[in-house]
Amino acid sequence: MGPETGRDASSGVRPDWATIPNGITLIRLILLVPAGWLIAAEHFGWPLLVLVALWAYTDWIDGWLARRFGWQSRTGEILDPVADRLGIAVVATALAWAGLVPWPVVLIVVIVDLLVVVLAGRAAASGALTVSLAGKARSFVLFTGLVTAVAAGGFEPAWLLPGAHALLWTGAALHIIAGVLYIVAARRSTGQASGSL
Repeated sequence: MGPETGRDASSGVRPDWATIPNGITLIRLILLVPAGWLIAAEHFGWPLLVLVALWAYTDWIDGWLARRFGWQSRTGEILDPVADRLGIAVVATALAWAGLVPWPVVLIVVIVDLLVVVLAGRAAASGALTVSLAGKARSFVLFTGLVTAVAAGGFEPAWLLPGAHALLWTGAALHIIAGVLYIVAARRSTGQASGSL
């Protein structure tokens, strides 16, 4: 095994999961609990806005740290997309119940994610897929749309909510594009692997 996989502390090799970026990703997952509860209880305001914004925008911090200091890990490659996909589904669904996010947007996100898991999950788990530009743009637009929807719930819905919906519909369209690209890339990698046998 190489150093990047890690085995145990006694060997002096850092375990694969024991990195600062993975710690940040775990915190992002934990933040979904109070954020979801506050949305469900309709406690909109600064605390909820800060929680959702931290969950959304720390996504780039853990990625930057991993690249900058060589802290990439297989655990992080799996955990980070889970924090993104699960977080978007949870926050968007809760906000849809509160009447702040269109239900069709939630359905598009969930259905595309399920299709990607079924049709490209094996390739993603093997490390054959990389994040596309469409995927990065999709995440940023959806994150910003959700944060704006939370702000609309607590402050100025009359002018913030239309902007949030525009961002969310744009993000949903990008989500479809990114999903198709991941599925095509997965099919291609599977075909190449089969051809090399």
